[in-house]
Amino acid sequence: MQRLLEKLFHTYYKDIYRYLYSLTHDASLSEDLASDVFLEVVKSIASFRGEADMKTWMFSIARHKWIDSLRKKNRRVEIEVLSELVGE
Repeated sequence: MQRLLEKLFHTYYKDIYRYLYSLTHDASLSEDLASDVFLEVVKSIASFRGEADMKTWMFSIARHKWIDSLRKKNRRVEIEVLSELVGE
């Protein structure tokens, strides 16, 4: 299993990172999200059913991680705006 995960990392990390960078335009965030993708792959590899290509599955995880990061960012902005309104 470890060899498979290492192979996946070496094969797809750059592609996953570039994909995330194309979405975020932020190198640091893209690195963080790419790391999160591979953590999710480690946690979920046993449930991978093979109905899609491994790369497709991993890019789907990457897209979901990016969307989650947008949601978190929007929540922070909303909280900041609410704090400003309450403070006035």
